[in-house]
Order: sequence, then C-alpha cells, then structure tokens
Amino acid sequence: MSEQEAKKEENPPEEKKVNNEIVLPIQVSLSDQSTPDHEIFNLGGTYVKDSVSRKLREFTLLRNKLAEGWPGIYVPGCPSRKIIGSSESETSKLRLNLLNRFLKKLSKYKHLLESKEFQIFLDPKNEISSNDVTKKLSSLPLQTNEDLIKKYSLAFTDFDDNYDTREFKVQQVKFRDFLRECYPKIEKFRDYVKALKDKFEANKNDLANAITQIRSFEKDIVNEYGEKDESKLIFENPVNTQLNESIINAGEKMNNPYNKMYELILGDLLDIEGMLNAFDWEQKIQDEYDKLVKDYYECTSDITDLHAGKGGVFMFFGLTKKEDEIKAKTEEKDILEKKMHNLGQVIKIASFIMDQEIKTFKSNFINNYYNQIKSLQGVSMDNLQLNSQLWKNIENDPNVQGVKDE
Repeated sequence: MSEQEAKKEENPPEEKKVNNEIVLPIQVSLSDQSTPDHEIFNLGGTYVKDSVSRKLREFTLLRNKLAEGWPGIYVPGCPSRKIIGSSESETSKLRLNLLNRFLKKLSKYKHLLESKEFQIFLDPKNEISSNDVTKKLSSLPLQTNEDLIKKYSLAFTDFDDNYDTREFKVQQVKFRDFLRECYPKIEKFRDYVKALKDKFEANKNDLANAITQIRSFEKDIVNEYGEKDESKLIFENPVNTQLNESIINAGEKMNNPYNKMYELILGDLLDIEGMLNAFDWEQKIQDEYDKLVKDYYECTSDITDLHAGKGGVFMFFGLTKKEDEIKAKTEEKDILEKKMHNLGQVIKIASFIMDQEIKTFKSNFINNYYNQIKSLQGVSMDNLQLNSQLWKNIENDPNVQGVKDE
C-alpha cells in the first residue's frame, strides 16, 4: 500500500469541489419516487461508490444501532418525522438538510464511517423494497465485553492508559445535568423563532397583497381622476421601471431571516439528543460494571466463608467437599474479575473519548450560535436594502415629491 493510500484509509473522507460546487463525502437528495407520506432519499457523494436509496426510518435505525454498537461514545443526532416546518415542502426540505448535516457530522468519525452498521446502510445490494437494511441492522449479534474492548482499543489508538476518569465523571454529570436543563429552554426558543418565521411570511404576503390592492386602486380609481394620464400614476406608471423592478425584487428576492436560524436550532437539539443518548449508554455500562463489582465481592466473601468452614452445600450424597466449592467459586471470581477488567477498560476509553468530545461539542455549539446571529444579520441586511430601494423609488417619484399638504 502506498503512503497516499494509507493516509486515505487513516483519515475520514473530506468534501471536494467539483465544477465550483462543494460535494460532501456523503450527501442526500430527495428521490423522484418520494411522497410526503413516504419519503425516499438518494445517497451520493465522494464516499458513495454506487447509487443508494434509503427510507427516513432507516436513517433513524442506523443512528440507533450505531449508538448501541458504540455505547458511551457520542453519535450525531438524526432527524425524524418529528421535524415540522410551516408547510409540507418546508418540512421535507428541513429533513433533507438535517439528514445531510447528520451524515456530514458522522463522516468525520472514522470509527462510525467504517462500522458494520454504516457499511450495511451504505451497501447498494441491500434493497429498499425488501427492507434489507432494517433486517440486517436488526439482526446484528449482541456484543460481549471482550468484543467492545477489542473494538475500542483498535478504534481509539490515541487513548492514554494513564487517564484518570474521576475528574471527568464529576464534569460529565454537571454537563449532562446542564444539557437536560437547557434542552426544554432551547425547545422554547425554537418555538419562538418559528413564530417569528411564520409572522415574517405573513407580513411579506401582506405587503405583496397591499401593493396588489394599491395597483388595482390606481388603475380603477386614480386613473379616472387623473383623466387617464398615466404620468399621474405611481405604481401603474409604465415609465416608472425602477419602481416596478424594486417591487419585483422585494417580492422575489426577499428571504425569511429566521429560516436558517430555525434550522440551526433544530440542529442544536439533535446534537444535544445525541450527547444525552451517549450519557445514557454510559450509565447502562456503569450500572453493569457496578453489578459485576457487587457480584465479585459477594463471591470473594463466599470463598472467605468457605475457608473459615462456614460454607458447604448439602447434596444428595451429603456434604460436598469444601475444596470443590472453593474451586468453583474461585473460577467464578476469576470470570467476574476478567469481565470487570474488560468493562472497566471500555468505560475508561469511552470516558477519555467523551472528555475530548465534550470540549469539541461546546465549541461547536458556540460557533453554531454565532452562525445563527450571522445568518439573521445577513439576511435582514439584504432585506433592508431591498425594502429601502423600494421606498426610495417611491420617494423619488415626481408625483410623490410634488404632493401638496392639505
């Protein structure tokens, strides 16, 4: 293998520029066969060799299976049918954009990209018509602790075996509790922004309707008062091309400044869901580990009692040999000790990775907020210029400038 090929295998795929357009490693488009009640998405991009089509529920199942296959490790959140826009077309567009966001984030994690789960999802041989993806993902075998430690050790080679999880555990609990507390607040903010978004669309439609009514008023009423002299009109004056152009621009080019902000907030909520889900899986592993510790110490206590002559089980032929019981309990203790070691190592590696992930998560969240404000500011400024040009052209109309106060 060449050095370039080795580097390609080592690093996740990156986006490329083709014909002046950004092509993502994996990107989603809406299939022609898709309907509002039965959405189908096509997958393409630099990482996808053959055309693949998938249902929305298969994306959700993929995400859940990745979380199950990598317990305690962050997996990006995936949109579901809960995503609602102001219209059917906007809802479909939102889901599409958030699915692309999900796969873009996922493609940055080499261990997820190369996982069995994702390779099943991406395999073109798995037909959408026969639910192959659902069947194969659902039939993946359960992982043992030995499977997990082997997989984690291979995937996270930068793990520091001297890493102390105690401080991280304290910070993790604080951050988890913070996310649980702030999630409903962000949901409330999402609903507020959606209300602003809907109100903007309503105001935009009101302006368009108002101009339509004014045009009709000029044509039917003012034109008669002005003895059908078109130069006395404003909106219906054929010479007033700049005004008519600015009206068209205000109608067609004016964008809703809250659309992007709303989408980014939905992305924030998906990220938090993914992080909280990782914490939930980590807690499941921790509970399993705590039970192993409890069983281990109970087994150790039983061995101590047997050595002290307190043990012994009555069987059909009388009292069993103490040595046999001690041997059986010792074997059980060794098995428990091995399981504790493996699961403890999984927790340690997962904590190490999540420690880094939380720092990145916080940084990305702040940057996402800045993007929300930047988007709001940029679109608002563009709209302001379009509005300003419209009313400036009206102000410059000779009839408006020559108006006499009553």
